[in-house]
Amino acid sequence: MERVEEISAFGLGRVNLSRVPIDRLSTLARYGQLSKAQTIELAPEPRRTALLTTVVRQMAAQAVDDALDLFALLMATG
Repeated sequence: MERVEEISAFGLGRVNLSRVPIDRLSTLARYGQLSKAQTIELAPEPRRTALLTTVVRQMAAQAVDDALDLFALLMATG
């Protein structure tokens, strides 16, 4: 839950990405996660912002999924 809160603090959940195709978001997030920080830093705008936004949004989704999985596990064993 702490990880969810830390990632949510960036406030990127408020960014409207509804016009961007899901597969494009996934591709950008995957590329950003596999890239070195220097590669992202040298990327031109707005690509750099797009990469960072999609990576953080992907991390947030994964953190929520992990928290829900843990909750389900705790409920099943409790």
